Amino acid sequence: ISSGEPVMVREMPLLGKHESVIVAGVPDTVLFYEGSPIFLFEHKFPSRQIPFRHNHVQARLCCYLLQLMGWETRKLKYVLVIAPPECRGDKDLRRIPSYVLRQPSETRLRVKLQAGDANLYLNDYDAAEAIDELNWALGFWMGDRPATPTTKKGKCKSCRFNEKCDHSLASHLDTLDRHAG
Repeated sequence: ISSGEPVMVREMPLLGKHESVIVAGVPDTVLFYEGSPIFLFEHKFPSRQIPFRHNHVQARLCCYLLQLMGWETRKLKYVLVIAPPECRGDKDLRRIPSYVLRQPSETRLRVKLQAGDANLYLNDYDAAEAIDELNWALGFWMGDRPATPTTKKGKCKSCRFNEKCDHSLASHLDTLDRHAG
């Protein structure tokens, strides 16, 4: 990294202290150039080919961790790589940074992989937004605010805390489904 040459680091553990809390993250790939991170890549393989808000939150948090670790982040962008589930493990995923480097000012790119097409969403890193999101989450985990219930049954159903949560829609799903049918 210190050589200034382009270096791609995969699954680099990141660690930082935000106020009194130690925060950790592991992005899929960070591309360094001239000794600084310029692109952070997060690969997602959902059935719906759009980035969700939590994907942005995760990527921004990893960018913030790079900042907390002392890296220069003024030029840092993050890229959400959204590909179909069958593209997981596709060797062509490793070529994605080269596509982004050729068109760094684009906000959306489409790339053909062996197993399907990937959509790339390029975003500027906004430290203030990352800090606001982290503070919001920490508000719950530090006991400063109650949980904010979701209205999405699917989120409740897949949550590992749904049986303990007073707001869970999942524990009531079977009852609701029986009455709806």
